[in-house]
Amino acid sequence: MNINMVATKLPKIIPPYKLSILNLHFSKLLTSPIHSNLSTSSSSLVYNNNAKFKFSNTICACALGTPKILSENQETEVEEFQEKFDWYAEWYPVVHVCDLDDSGPLRRRVMGFDIVVWWESDKVEKDWKVFEDKPKDAPLQDHDSKKASVAVYPSCVQNDIRWFWPDTDPQYEGILLEKRPPEIPEIASLPASKLNYSRDLPYGYEVLIQNLMDPAHIPYLSLQYTVKADKEGGKPLEMNVKELSINGFKAKLEFEGSVGTFSPPCLFYISMNYTKTPIGHSNDVQSSHDTQKRYLMILYCIPVSPGYSRLIVTTRRNFALWLDPVVPLWIFHQELNLVLDSDLYLIHMEERKLMNVGPLNWHKSCYVPTKADAVVVSFRRWLIKFGGGQVQWGAKFMEVLPPTPPREQFFDRYWTHTMNCKSCRLAYKMLNALEILLQVTSIAVIGMMFAAFNNNMISMAARSGAVSLSVIFFIASKWLSVLAYKTFRYHDYNHASIKAHPFSFIIQQLQSYVGL
Repeated sequence: MNINMVATKLPKIIPPYKLSILNLHFSKLLTSPIHSNLSTSSSSLVYNNNAKFKFSNTICACALGTPKILSENQETEVEEFQEKFDWYAEWYPVVHVCDLDDSGPLRRRVMGFDIVVWWESDKVEKDWKVFEDKPKDAPLQDHDSKKASVAVYPSCVQNDIRWFWPDTDPQYEGILLEKRPPEIPEIASLPASKLNYSRDLPYGYEVLIQNLMDPAHIPYLSLQYTVKADKEGGKPLEMNVKELSINGFKAKLEFEGSVGTFSPPCLFYISMNYTKTPIGHSNDVQSSHDTQKRYLMILYCIPVSPGYSRLIVTTRRNFALWLDPVVPLWIFHQELNLVLDSDLYLIHMEERKLMNVGPLNWHKSCYVPTKADAVVVSFRRWLIKFGGGQVQWGAKFMEVLPPTPPREQFFDRYWTHTMNCKSCRLAYKMLNALEILLQVTSIAVIGMMFAAFNNNMISMAARSGAVSLSVIFFIASKWLSVLAYKTFRYHDYNHASIKAHPFSFIIQQLQSYVGL
């Protein structure tokens, strides 16, 4: 039977981007030797008489309740005809709209594609477009030459984020009508929050999203700047995962009545509903004046290339809205930078351990025996069952992780965040300008003092005061220089000697006040 003939007889309701997946399945059915043995470097993969393949793996069977870890000798069967996740037939988030600047292009790499977000204004429309990033090419409005043009990717805005579809083929021009970026139903009922954040990270998509799905480590590692956790009085965290399918899964989390939702490939968000008791009422007695606080943490984990990923964060809440116009956004960004820095190196090295054992044998690198691991294990289940065990880069990259960069590059903040964040970029320029102003003022005070001294117009006491003032200005400029460098360019991190950032106290007080 001809594969193309089969494809043409498929129902019209199947989107065109699904045909490649079906063709692949039919090709396997018609050409694969049912009784032959195949092997891979990471696991033993064999075909049996029932046209199924098996791999030796440890998987948590925790879809509904307590996780159960299978032994290494047990095998998990995966149907050959089971639908597989197509990594190149999905919408990918690129950037927050608020960080776009029409004065110049914004370059990004997503799923191995080098793209440029550019403001295009012509007689027909004015909008941001996502172009293929080509050397020496630009979108020319009045030039018909194909050599001078670049491909345009389908793109859209949803939830204040610019998304793109990683295929420039003309058949996908109307893909938005067939398939939209993943929806977040809870977002409609919450006011927009100003807390938007993004950062490039020196480890891959798989370990990034796995780390964010693991709530048990948070009080003990990442938030040691702001959370006073009782490290000796830990208790189990109840987590139940259900509805695991190719479209992701939902997880009911114990703390604050939370629900976590994974919508592949990028979206993981947590919705929290909890009650705030007004001042003067006992916390032990439910008050009729209690108000429900709702908080939504939205995390987009984006594959960039092997060993690199990008995190985009958005939050929504219905309380403490006065903070948005009062507290500068870049202050909150510095705390998020510290949180990510705290386990940057640990996750980077963990990814290498996982690579050594292979994605199907991830359990040999991680020990996940408790209920708190249910979400992490469910993600690995989804990844193996539907996603091929890891991001499928096709022929774009070899499955080799890049070498660990020098420490200054590893903990860099300027190129991974500041340069692409409008709020932090402006704050960095202002601190630099203030530093220069303090130095100029220091020199000017000394100059005026000497001029007055030569004319006998200043007393000894005034002379001493001017010198002291000049020294204070100079020291302040140097302190400001160091602060700006550590805040916006590079901040080294050492777990053996943890020092909180100067802004951590401010964040801690704000979080305590609003109950975060």
